[in-house]
Amino acid sequence: MVIYSSFHDFYDNIMNLGIDKSIKYFRKSEVVLDNFKSKELYTMFNNSYYNNYEPQYESFLISICGNYYNGVLVSGYYLSKSLIVYSRDALIKILTNTKYEKSIDKIHKTSFQTGFSQELFELHIKYKTPILLNSSFNFQDRYKNLTLFKDPFLKPFEFQKVMDNYTIFQKIQQFISGVLSTPEKEPWPISDTLKAQSKGFDKYSFRKYKHQRKSK
Repeated sequence: MVIYSSFHDFYDNIMNLGIDKSIKYFRKSEVVLDNFKSKELYTMFNNSYYNNYEPQYESFLISICGNYYNGVLVSGYYLSKSLIVYSRDALIKILTNTKYEKSIDKIHKTSFQTGFSQELFELHIKYKTPILLNSSFNFQDRYKNLTLFKDPFLKPFEFQKVMDNYTIFQKIQQFISGVLSTPEKEPWPISDTLKAQSKGFDKYSFRKYKHQRKSK
């Protein structure tokens, strides 16, 4: 697979191992839906805008070919920097032994669910992209509402914590060559006769009349 893009993501180096040049991924990050929230996105309770004793959570969801992963950007007055986490255990580890330790009990066990979503899979096909991001930020801009992005820059989201570069490259390649390259099926079976008529042919198109036949 050859990737054409204005940015270099963490999985791009797999192209150096040898590629199938017949498969092309034109990666252009852009907004496809404004004010959109997937039902699979778990938004964590957050009152940290008014309370320095609670951490600030910014939830987001990344979907790879319909398989989704919930993540959180956690920050706060008593944290040295903002951090990306994709699991409850990782978040607890960050908050332990800090002034935010009391907030650990508020972290729901389902905060970091993963799985497959038919809704997201159909959006991948609709917008012809192997990667979707549902978030109010993309590390370049911030948005008032949760937004759906196609072909996002994954490196700032540290998605390599979830999936290594080789695996995601293979998934993207298989989706582009398999799902996106498959021609759309007819909504119902169509006979050969109707297919011919739709292209301007009928039962007389290939018939030879008497004056056209060669004499023996």
